[in-house]
Amino acid sequence: EAIEHIRLIARRKYLGEREQKIADLRGRQVRDAEWLLKGEKLSEGEQKYVELERQLYDVAKRRMEERGRESTDTYAMPDEYDGADKSGQNKRFAVLEQRYEKTYDEQWQPNEQQQLEDATVARGVHKYGAQKGRKEEKER
Repeated sequence: EAIEHIRLIARRKYLGEREQKIADLRGRQVRDAEWLLKGEKLSEGEQKYVELERQLYDVAKRRMEERGRESTDTYAMPDEYDGADKSGQNKRFAVLEQRYEKTYDEQWQPNEQQQLEDATVARGVHKYGAQKGRKEEKER
């Protein structure tokens, strides 16, 4: 049992180091590609490809950083909101607004709970009249 635990810890450490090495390599590849293609006239598809590569790298880095912040297992002292300086009020409201911020992908995706609620509301709403005809008018 102790050996399994040590093996698990070693595996996690290795995977963390490997992830960091791959991220560094990917960052260098993206920077090299941007440097090489800086003066070149690229087609729209090539520009889109380079931009997507950059976005993919940025999102991966951001997720790695956020994962590191979430994994704290210790108690963190709360911030002081009502101190001598009034900058604490902004922090107070930022905590409340966190859940409404968009994700790092800049596209809000409804979670499973939200999808269930939307489906329940849609089933509970009664619609009267000729729905088929209204749909055809909207498509025109």
